[in-house]
Amino acid sequence: MIQLDQKTLPIMDTIISAVNRTYPKAAEKGIELIFDCNESLEHCALMQDKRWLGEAIINVLDNAIKYSPEHSKITIRLQKRTGFVRIEIEDQGIGIPQSEYHKIFQRFYRGTAPEVREKSGTGIGLYLSRQIIEQHGGTITVASGKVRKGSTFLIQLPENGLS
Repeated sequence: MIQLDQKTLPIMDTIISAVNRTYPKAAEKGIELIFDCNESLEHCALMQDKRWLGEAIINVLDNAIKYSPEHSKITIRLQKRTGFVRIEIEDQGIGIPQSEYHKIFQRFYRGTAPEVREKSGTGIGLYLSRQIIEQHGGTITVASGKVRKGSTFLIQLPENGLS
């Protein structure tokens, strides 16, 4: 189990830090990272371990970049809902079959699609993300597009300690 050192910190700082760490890989593929956030959330603070929560977000962003085609877009949305803050990471990648939704957060699981098998990876990133987010009292789920390719990861974090 990961030992968290939680403090009340702006969630935006954590997200921007994660985006900055993954930006070089996105730029290499010509992927545009789009940030969609209401100004009222710019100073929204949550109880969090910035390093570990940032790592969870980086893992999701890394996968979005890895499985998205060149010159596509990844949208990161931040929304305040009743009782929680929601982070959506939407890509235009290969998508995830619905039959694998519950499996992708298991340790060492890698998808069955050929596009997944040809990329390097250990299958630990999303497992670790789920562990970290759950230790923050939150949840992470995924949905894949029915009309177009891509996946949307939904991270929900409780607003306890929200300022």
